[in-house]
Parts: sequence; structure tokens; C-alpha cells
Amino acid sequence: MTITYRYFIANDAQIMTNMQGRSIEECPDTGPFEPNFWHSPGFEGGKNIFIAEKGEEIVGYAAIMSAYYANTIEARVFWIDLRTDLEIDPDLAIKDTLGQFLDRSSDRS
Repeated sequence: MTITYRYFIANDAQIMTNMQGRSIEECPDTGPFEPNFWHSPGFEGGKNIFIAEKGEEIVGYAAIMSAYYANTIEARVFWIDLRTDLEIDPDLAIKDTLGQFLDRSSDRS
């Protein structure tokens, strides 16, 4: 099985939303987002969403968005969504690679 990795493109949004729908069965507290969510400015035109593919099928993704909060302390908070198809990724190797993308992305933000 060869897995390739790339950045998000507009056509990925609906597929990612569908993947979320499937994962809700395993983890009911993770509701799906509308496809337009992935076009939010915080994702920097897809630079903050990394896609894993097997052939032309999306089998996982990692998305990260940062937000700056200032109250009594200043902090940067990161929202992430990391999902893989468990039938294709039972040992979580794809998820581990996507997690490395999140690490690199949080360093840039």
C-alpha cells in the first residue's frame, strides 16, 4: 500500500465531510462540519490541511487552525482535526505521519 501526502484542494472538502460522518459512528461527540468550513481563512488556503491518499482515495487528513487569545494571560490555542480510515490504517501509521504535519504547522504559526 502506497500512501501519498499533499495539501488540501477545494474538491477535498466534501470527501472530508463524508469521512467525518463515518467517524461519528466510532466517536459520537465529533460532529461533522459543513464542506465550506474547510475554506475558512484560518486554514490559509489549504496550507494548514494535509491530505493522505491511497491512489486517488482520501484515507486521512490533518487540519490545524490557530487562534490568539488575550485575557489575563496571552496564549495561542490550536484547534486540530486528525482522522484516518481505520480499515486502511489499523496500525495508525498514516495518523502518525499526519501528526508530524501538525507538529510542523504549529511551529510555523
